[in-house]
Amino acid sequence: MVGTALTRLCPPYELNLEKVKQEEMSNNNSPLSEDRIPVIVGVGEIADRPKDIAEGLEPMALLEQAVRRAEADSGTKLLGELGSLDVVNFLSWRYRDPEKQLAARLGANPAHCYYGPVGGESPIRYIHEAAKRIARGECRVAVVCGAEAQSTATKAERGGISLPWTPFALDVE
Repeated sequence: MVGTALTRLCPPYELNLEKVKQEEMSNNNSPLSEDRIPVIVGVGEIADRPKDIAEGLEPMALLEQAVRRAEADSGTKLLGELGSLDVVNFLSWRYRDPEKQLAARLGANPAHCYYGPVGGESPIRYIHEAAKRIARGECRVAVVCGAEAQSTATKAERGGISLPWTPFALDVE
């Protein structure tokens, strides 16, 4: 199961808000200007329940599909402007530099590219930090995403099935 939030700044004419609380987010403590208000503009989700376990998608493929679905949900092409990418830690599979692998799959080179430690609050913290980066003008488009394929990985291991996934990074914790 995968979920992704694609966030970007929106000019004030795209917002339909009666009142936006001004928040001090910049280093000089000036109020957030209306043209720097972060807005979630697209979401993407995918659930992979293969009948044949060997055909199950690995977490990296799930991430890529979810991010592309989020871009489609936004109604515009945004990945070319991607300036911030946060990937929630995987429990089902280990990759070497998964955030860089995902950025490459997306054809992006974000200035902020992060894969964090395991933590239950990580997704909401990453969304908050991405919103702050947009508000400070560090980027215009941010992606926060996570994926798991634990069911597929466990069923494959129990069944002695070798998955055609990116090799498991045994030396990465």
